Amino acid sequence: MTTSDKLDVTRYSRQILLPQFGKKSQQQLLSKKILIIGAGGLGCPAALYLAGAGVGSLGIVDNDTVEISNLHRQIAHKESLEGKPKAESLREAIRSLNSSVQVQVILQRLTQYNVLEVIADYDIVLDCTDNVLTRYVINDACAVSRKPLVSGAAIGWDGQITVYCASNDCPCYRCIFPEPPPPHCVGSCDANGVLGPIPGIIGCLQALESIKLAACIEQAQVLIGRLLVWDGLTSKCRVFQLRTRNPNCVACGVESRKDFCDYDYASFIGCSPSVCVIPSEKRLSPREAKERIAQSNGDSSEYFCLDVRPSVQYELCHIEGFHNIPLDQLASRVTEIQQQVNQGKRILVICRRGNASQQAVALLSSWNIHPVYDIFGGIEEWRKQCDPSLPYY
Repeated sequence: MTTSDKLDVTRYSRQILLPQFGKKSQQQLLSKKILIIGAGGLGCPAALYLAGAGVGSLGIVDNDTVEISNLHRQIAHKESLEGKPKAESLREAIRSLNSSVQVQVILQRLTQYNVLEVIADYDIVLDCTDNVLTRYVINDACAVSRKPLVSGAAIGWDGQITVYCASNDCPCYRCIFPEPPPPHCVGSCDANGVLGPIPGIIGCLQALESIKLAACIEQAQVLIGRLLVWDGLTSKCRVFQLRTRNPNCVACGVESRKDFCDYDYASFIGCSPSVCVIPSEKRLSPREAKERIAQSNGDSSEYFCLDVRPSVQYELCHIEGFHNIPLDQLASRVTEIQQQVNQGKRILVICRRGNASQQAVALLSSWNIHPVYDIFGGIEEWRKQCDPSLPYY
């Protein structure tokens, strides 16, 4: 036995002692390469536990940077690394935990044009991302490449995990969701919030399922064709049986596509890089809106400033003088807004990034409420142009 073998036994002895695991499974782990796409709330715990378990090689794909507002759940990063690429920060955390693990950092945004090349050298792929379009891209690449995909998701108090593309009858993401949810039904941690331990739990489960796959543990029941759903508010866990693979699936079926480079994912998902649903003459920059308010010489009767974000976001951060009427309450409070117009006021509408405010302006216009203007870019652009002291969330 070599010195390195002794070190391996010492480091991994507590899991090697498991009768279902043993030295054979440890050697399997050491030979495997696992790719983690996303170095955030799911990717951090998944990467650390895979590194701790002794996976031979890890790949980290992420082009984002460390932000203070994410540290409550992205536990591998540090305050001192704010602004540093998340993938590099996570690599440092992995090396400090287990320097024997090989780590490759890929500072790119995963797209349909690079995904097949990125995943090519890996045995297992973990989807630790948080948007629907990327989920389909990753799924399609794993389906055509026949690579097991450990898919996790977490938002609010809830999380879920399953394993796709891991056997002949195992479904892929498209088999279960051949059509994406409507864009307005898709939430995000940024907009809807998330309690830190929720992605932590799901990320740990992603590491667990990956270890069971990579170590070839015969007695283990991997979540292939099953969906585990975790309710953090009640601490209840349920497992659902999924339908089997769809033989007509465009990703993993008999007549599946082999190249998704020319596939129009944006149209399929129903999104576009920028949303513009109202005429340009109904839109003002934050600077222009602020100047118009100032020109009223402090007379608040000239403008009724409306913030259509959810109340919880308004409480975190808002502009003085803006009244909170969330977008989903607009219809029930339209009379209140009409009264402001009847008093000669002009309506200015803001949201977080400038999409919900456009919807609000379109709705108010359809109800014959005029004049009404959207402040494009929302609170985030107002912070850049007018008031850097506004808290970032």
